[in-house]
Amino acid sequence: MSVLATDLARHGKRVLCIDLDLEAPGLGTMLLRGHGDDDRRPKYGALDYLVENGLDGISADEIYDFIGLSHLNDGYIHVLPAVGRITDEHPENMIGKLARGLVEDIGPAGRQPLTAQLREMVDRIVDHGDYDAVLVDARAGLAEITAGTWLGLGARKLLLFGVNQLQTFQGYRYVLSHLVQTLGVLDVAASEDWRTRLAFVHSKAPSSGEGRLRFRDRLYELCAATLYDAEDEPGSDSGFNWGFDETGTDVPHDATFIAYHPDYDAFEPLEDGTALRQDVYCGPYGAFLQRAWHLLDWERPE
Repeated sequence: MSVLATDLARHGKRVLCIDLDLEAPGLGTMLLRGHGDDDRRPKYGALDYLVENGLDGISADEIYDFIGLSHLNDGYIHVLPAVGRITDEHPENMIGKLARGLVEDIGPAGRQPLTAQLREMVDRIVDHGDYDAVLVDARAGLAEITAGTWLGLGARKLLLFGVNQLQTFQGYRYVLSHLVQTLGVLDVAASEDWRTRLAFVHSKAPSSGEGRLRFRDRLYELCAATLYDAEDEPGSDSGFNWGFDETGTDVPHDATFIAYHPDYDAFEPLEDGTALRQDVYCGPYGAFLQRAWHLLDWERPE
């Protein structure tokens, strides 16, 4: 997300990044300086919002205490981190906040599930800025906050990143099968086929096309088993189904990729900004960035 946000901002887009990987936060430490006279961390983060909103609520004036401005380039990147400066200064409170934040709210209007709380929070943050793109880092793993945020936030596209390992596809199968069973093919709230919003990204991909083809093989088998309509012929105008060789941004198993590069094994742009230089990241991230801009309905400048 940091590379995509930087690339968008470098080309004049106003970007909001939101870290909802609350049990493994990292986006704030990647994009916001957290020490010295130029401390960019906001007072609070997403986890603080969930905790405090369940108690006394968050006023409109307090929303600004949840947003930090990144300094990593000359562009415009706002960040809602998982946690803010207060939690960083009192780390002993972090685990307790997780226990209180990741639960239903119960108020005068009744129960509000976690997904609804997250949607309200994102909507309120977005309303306080004039953003061209909003990027959300959702939780990895198997939990309500994983599957729920995939669909509950109303995202235009859901990018599922994964390396070519058996456990990656096993996890995909669990979550996708759950969504198919609980939603069918329609997201009732949005009155649309939620499957059209899925896009996959092969992370740490090998440089050879043959190596990336093995990821595509596994991904096609996954999509055929969980997402695609078996009763329709591949390539037909009806149903949700494609043949193996079909390509395009509407074809879920036609994954884009991020090539493996050792410079990104230990990604700490606040310590070394080299990885966010355009001439560096366009090598491993070039194909992914082209696809991401296209999914956002923009043409990436050369």
